Amino acid sequence: MNSELVGFLVLLALLGWLALKARQWRMRQAPGKSGRRVEVTVHADGRVEVGDDVSRTHRERLQTELRGVTGAGDARAWAGWTEKILTLRFVDDLNVPEGQALPVPAAVRLNVLEDALDGSAPLARTLLESEVNFSGQDWRDLLDGLPPELAAFTVPPADESAAEGRWD
Repeated sequence: MNSELVGFLVLLALLGWLALKARQWRMRQAPGKSGRRVEVTVHADGRVEVGDDVSRTHRERLQTELRGVTGAGDARAWAGWTEKILTLRFVDDLNVPEGQALPVPAAVRLNVLEDALDGSAPLARTLLESEVNFSGQDWRDLLDGLPPELAAFTVPPADESAAEGRWD
């Protein structure tokens, strides 16, 4: 692989990581009028759990839009969406070999700005993935680092010669 292609791929990965960090920063810095977030749990089988404190109208909108955005209820679409969010979140930590796929979570917890529920903009723009569940029991906070279920896909340590600046 030539160095220009490697540089381009590194640039793409960096841009993806920066976009994710910017989105997370916006979610934290510009919480809207109330600043309150609604926690929603989306399951691979298509269930969408929304708190009882959310109105029926907003609950139905959340359930409908989040099934569409996440692919919940469609195994292939769900696997694709979860791989995308995990790969973007852990862009520096993951290396998924060609022909292999990341483990597919049973559920994902999302935070949605309460103020976004009243707007007409797609909710997908306001989502912040906070936790994943691979086993059906144990939740993994995505801000705490790479979940152990993804450990088999970690990036190998850098070669010592590369760390010293030698590119033989």
